[in-house]
Amino acid sequence: MGELYLDDLRDKTHRGLTGRALAGASAGGLPYGYVVTSVGQRAIDEAQAAVVRRIFSEFLEGHSPRTIAARLNHDRIPSPRESTWAMTAIRGDVRRGLGILANPIYAGQQIWNRSRWVKHPDSGRRVRQERPQGEWVITEHPELAVIDLGTWNAAQARMGALGKASGVPGPGRPPRHLLSGLLRCGGCGGPMVVVDKYNYACSTAKDRGTCDNPVRLRRSVAEERLLAGIREEILTEEAFRRFELAAASALKSSAPSLDVAHRRVADAQRVRDNVMRAIREGIITPSTKAELVAAERAAQDAEVALRHAQQFQPSQVLPRAREAWRRIATSLADSARDVPAARAAIRELLGQNARVINKNGDLFAEIAVPSDALTNMVAGAGFEPATFGL
Repeated sequence: MGELYLDDLRDKTHRGLTGRALAGASAGGLPYGYVVTSVGQRAIDEAQAAVVRRIFSEFLEGHSPRTIAARLNHDRIPSPRESTWAMTAIRGDVRRGLGILANPIYAGQQIWNRSRWVKHPDSGRRVRQERPQGEWVITEHPELAVIDLGTWNAAQARMGALGKASGVPGPGRPPRHLLSGLLRCGGCGGPMVVVDKYNYACSTAKDRGTCDNPVRLRRSVAEERLLAGIREEILTEEAFRRFELAAASALKSSAPSLDVAHRRVADAQRVRDNVMRAIREGIITPSTKAELVAAERAAQDAEVALRHAQQFQPSQVLPRAREAWRRIATSLADSARDVPAARAAIRELLGQNARVINKNGDLFAEIAVPSDALTNMVAGAGFEPATFGL
């Protein structure tokens, strides 16, 4: 019944938004360059519109979205999220109509209902699905045009030419290289990605121009040495034995007390019973309802904590850690053939805290201990930060 209710609610909401879109009103979302004047109505924000016109003008002059982002950041012009500009915010995605250069609203055309979000039956995650073009709701709004139609068409033509020349399928592509995004810049902390055929470098410096870290890290060398360091310093029997000793000690000290959990339940139930007794005796004040709600919530939380304490089984943690250790070792051994699995293993093992630092001209990947070191296999290094020479 709950699913039927949600399905019906979703259909009604979509029908209502469709009506708003057909009437020319906004059906959700406020693009950069506009302000809300009333419910569903927008007007041009002249200050932001000037930035939009500058982006289109520089793009048609031959500048790349990456260069335009760097120039905007150099001039300290706030991005749509009041931070720094990224190349992807300017280039966008033509297929989805997102980004400054890809959103037709700047030419006075609103397109709604391009896609929908559905829940994946296996993972439970929301997945975006494209709708047929026949279901799109397209309305014309010449009063919202920031650029003329000729400028828009010229920009789309150049976008198409650049896409074919570079062979780039657009944003949202999963990483193809082993350490993309897992390494962090030692200067700004931003992710390091593959910037050319051979090297990793800071993506913030590449796409935003707000980081001046010039480090280029040879991809083949970084991947080979980091994997070797993981195998030699973390995925060893000696390291796992140190992990077992440290984990056993941590589990022993963090084990919940059943006596404390039982007392908490008894105290919470006593408070709830006192409130109920007062209500039955006619003692009702403006705060009685709030007190009863709080007492009920406290009793429920105490009972949940008691169940968790009763189910706490530290003897099962270490065998499971051993299984995870073996699985990670197997994934890394096959890193050349299954990059996604190897990336997931490295992320599980090291998190995303591998900062590439420069020590007197030598590069090192310094791994910080994650906050959840007990459940993270990097604890096998003895709960000490690891440093791998690159």
